[in-house]
Amino acid sequence: RPAVGHSHHWLVGATFDWGAAAESTDARDHTSRAHSAGLARAGAADESMSRIKPDPRLLAATATSKALTTGIRIFGRSGGTALPGLVANRLDPDLLDKLAKRLPAGAIVVAGTNGKTTTSRMIAGMLERSGRKVVHNRSGSNLVRGISAAFAEQMSLLGTGGAEIAVIETDENAFPDVLR
Repeated sequence: RPAVGHSHHWLVGATFDWGAAAESTDARDHTSRAHSAGLARAGAADESMSRIKPDPRLLAATATSKALTTGIRIFGRSGGTALPGLVANRLDPDLLDKLAKRLPAGAIVVAGTNGKTTTSRMIAGMLERSGRKVVHNRSGSNLVRGISAAFAEQMSLLGTGGAEIAVIETDENAFPDVLR
């Protein structure tokens, strides 16, 4: 399942357990940990999905993010990716980690100097055509707040059901924060 490659000196993609990253900020170090952790977690997620309890902070954060995204888009102010994620992360600082842990197949993270959007769109397209339901920050908002907004928008209020895997494009400077 994992797709691993390199673009310059950065990780292009790996199945990743968001909560298992070490404190290191070296992308090559994260690559091997991400690959190992993601493979170990992929099967375990299916079993634990039925035991997820409602989380009031997560519910408040996702509902607020969804409402803000809708409102911003209705009024044509922007793509609705930065502010909803920023507010959602204030309401629940663990939002991204909580939602990522609920993806049975993990996540593919694409980082680098050039080609992130093209690469992540190609990967997401292949996964969708193979029948997978994908969470993807298609807008290109590739900082933690934009990724959080994409997760909140594309997953249910409780973060259950629907998506199986995420394809996340991230800025190389935000990469360590995305993996924490």
